[in-house]
Amino acid sequence: MFQVLTPADDLNLLTIKELRAAAGLLSTDGTKDSRLRALGARVSAMIAGACNLARDGVNPPTLMLEGCRDTFRVESPRSGLFLSRKFVSSVASVTVAGSSLTRDVDYELDAAGGKLTRLCGDNVSCWASGKIVVEYDAGFEEVPEDLKAIAAQLAGGYWADDGVDPMEKSLTIPGIIAVERWVDASADPQMPKDILNALISGGYVNRAMVL
Repeated sequence: MFQVLTPADDLNLLTIKELRAAAGLLSTDGTKDSRLRALGARVSAMIAGACNLARDGVNPPTLMLEGCRDTFRVESPRSGLFLSRKFVSSVASVTVAGSSLTRDVDYELDAAGGKLTRLCGDNVSCWASGKIVVEYDAGFEEVPEDLKAIAAQLAGGYWADDGVDPMEKSLTIPGIIAVERWVDASADPQMPKDILNALISGGYVNRAMVL
């Protein structure tokens, strides 16, 4: 089970000045800020969705820094546990059957991948069956430059089309509206392939979530 203990204060990946730049406006031009803020929120939400981030059913998913808790109920021994969120900045506690573990003594952390490896002495061991509770901080306090570039590219595409879906190929209206897009049937209809590939290449897409 995944829970957000401390939600992010700001979900936006781009500042208003960065959104202005993505739209091709001067950094001092605030005439379109209302629309740009709405666009920035949409782009950040789309990227969070494309990254397959864990949701707690209360707070919107985000790549920004949040305090989290994972509760694992391990049915059979395993060498690694994958936290629901990656890019872990700190682990507050790991508790197994009510007992606290010590980092780099009882377990190791792969911060980028969000993986906990059980240790015994200096050797890799297995997480035993039972309840394991992990509290940790994950996400970015400052958005990485490559992620900003991805968000700016997506925002720029939407802005250039004045809010129209940039993947839209054609639109017919008679009777019932029919939309044809420049994507294959298996793709996300709102997420351009180059944007999704960039998120995958950057390691932002969560592909290994074990709860």
